[in-house]
Amino acid sequence: MLKRLELINFKRHKRLAVDFTDGLNLITGPNYSGKSTILQAILYAFGGPRAVPGGKSVVSTKGGEGPTTCTLIFEIDGQEYTVNRKGNSATVWKGEELQAKAASTVSTYLSELLGMDMRRFHQLRYGEQKETEALLTLGAAELHKIIQEVSQVDVVEKAITYCSAVISETKGALSALPEEDIKALEQEVEDLNSELTQAYAMLGQLREQAEAADKQLEAANAELDIADRQNAETKSRQRARQSMESDLDKLIDRDKELSTLQVRDIKELEQTVEELEPLLAEAMTQQKYAERMVHDLRAAAGTVESLKTRLEDTERLLAEKQAELAAMPVMPPAEAEEKMLESVVSEKAVLETRLAELKVAKETSFCPTCKRPYEDDPAHLESLHKDIDTFTKRLSQLDQEDSRYRARIAEIKLHKTSREKTEAMIGRFQYTQESQHRDLEEAQATHAELLRDDWGGKLVAAGKESTELSARLSEVKPELTQAIQLQAERAEVENRIADISTTLKQLPADFNFIPIEPLENKIEQTRDIVYQSKALYSEAHSNYTGEYAKLSVLKSRLNDARSVEAKRGTLQRRNGTAQGLVKYLRANRDRFVSEVWDGIMGYASEFASSSTGGAIEQVIRTESGSFAYVEHGEEHPVEAASGAQKSIMGLGVQLALAQMLPTSLPVLLLDEPGADFDPERALAVTSLLAAEQSQLVMVSHRELDGAVASNTIALGG
Repeated sequence: MLKRLELINFKRHKRLAVDFTDGLNLITGPNYSGKSTILQAILYAFGGPRAVPGGKSVVSTKGGEGPTTCTLIFEIDGQEYTVNRKGNSATVWKGEELQAKAASTVSTYLSELLGMDMRRFHQLRYGEQKETEALLTLGAAELHKIIQEVSQVDVVEKAITYCSAVISETKGALSALPEEDIKALEQEVEDLNSELTQAYAMLGQLREQAEAADKQLEAANAELDIADRQNAETKSRQRARQSMESDLDKLIDRDKELSTLQVRDIKELEQTVEELEPLLAEAMTQQKYAERMVHDLRAAAGTVESLKTRLEDTERLLAEKQAELAAMPVMPPAEAEEKMLESVVSEKAVLETRLAELKVAKETSFCPTCKRPYEDDPAHLESLHKDIDTFTKRLSQLDQEDSRYRARIAEIKLHKTSREKTEAMIGRFQYTQESQHRDLEEAQATHAELLRDDWGGKLVAAGKESTELSARLSEVKPELTQAIQLQAERAEVENRIADISTTLKQLPADFNFIPIEPLENKIEQTRDIVYQSKALYSEAHSNYTGEYAKLSVLKSRLNDARSVEAKRGTLQRRNGTAQGLVKYLRANRDRFVSEVWDGIMGYASEFASSSTGGAIEQVIRTESGSFAYVEHGEEHPVEAASGAQKSIMGLGVQLALAQMLPTSLPVLLLDEPGADFDPERALAVTSLLAAEQSQLVMVSHRELDGAVASNTIALGG
């Protein structure tokens, strides 16, 4: 369905946008308003300049600014397409995706999308003004081509040619197929299958014998593993007893050695340690306190020196700022300069206003007071020029004075700000000096107090006492530790002697081992049996595999032979079918074409009869290929019909062909099809067209046609 058309510089239309709907879209307007141009623009969008009557020369607007632009939006199967032609370029979009670009490529794409080329679309889907009867006078060759497309007789010819090729092809393929004796192959496969069944049974027996021998070998290996584990456990127990006996002898010797050692009493040593540890802790506490006080003394001395340095820096900076303030000149206030500047600005405003008035008077050559031209008073004009020069010079002097006063005021304000900043800094330095004096006095008092208490001497005495107590404690503690360790070791030795003695009483003194050699001999004998069984099975399996391979080859040959036989049957059936189809197509081709013509003439007759109120009873095609019609029971050649009757019959044939050769865009474009009709007949034809077509775009001058229109597009003059 067509949805929207936009034109720029297209024939009469410098800029136009038109929306289309389903049903009849009626284009109305006065002569030369560009009604037919809308139909031609649709053809141009689909096929380019060649699709437009008159070609490229009638497309562009005379005197238009910029290239000719045509944009058509349409919809097929629910998908929106946009074709745009601008000058010599063209694009077509499917939704947001570009489908083709360049004029020729776009035209080819659209022809494939519509299902017919633009020449056929023009013949079947477009009715040019005063040319609706064109199909009635179309040449026999061109009509034959159209009917071939409608009836697809060319497809029948192609089918006959194709079937003839199939007949030749199948005959050649049948002669090339190989011959094979299928029954002999089947007997050979059956015999070999019987032999393989017997061989498979023997193979199963040998496999069972080999598996039984494997199980015997597995049992013998398991028996040997059990004997090895039991002997290993016996050996482990034997080694454990020997190790325990050796450990017991060593422990008895160590117990004797420990009983001979002489050590001080543990309780006496513990009492000594308990007395020394509190004394050492007290001494170390006093030492740490003395160390902290000495640290405070050193910190106080550092603080005094730091404060002295900071005080000196503050006094130096204070002196510098006081000297800087004393060196600053005393500036007078800026009130006098500000008053002078105000006077200058006021005088400038007056002079600028007066000078502007004089310049206007000079440009207009009229006196602003008396409104007379200066040409009548040259002396007054000369005076005007002198006044302008005088005011301009005075304004220049005032600009210089303005700059000078502003610079002087800025200088005074800058000096005042600088002096205020310096005075503020002097105040801050004086406050800092007083604060630092107080801090220095406090730090000196703290330092003097710490010096009077002699914490250095106290630190030396506390350190000496801590060292002596620590040395005494260091002598006693190792001796206590040694006494405790010896006591614990002897207790542990005695406990271990008791434990080992108890365990040895529970262990056997004699150990029996299982003989391994008979078991290993049994395994070797069983391995020989397994080897022999597997060798027999392998030989039998190899023979079976070879025979099975022969069977596979035979089966493959048999399958190939059966496949060839099936293919032979298929080719024979295909050959017979093709011969029968050729015979049928040749017998029914002419009848099929005649039935197509009957359908076209039937539709055209029904349309003509409805449009003429039954006056034209039938539209027919003669044996010579020309058209005729039946009116009031009499047959007449189409040349005898009136202009309106020709238009109706031509339109009926066109609609019949359009319906029998469908397109993906079922739209009909008609340019005043009822131009030769009376108003009543024109309305009847328009009503039929609107009812028959899903979308019709039609140009008309008749107001009555609007009664059946779904959408009216009215153009101005």
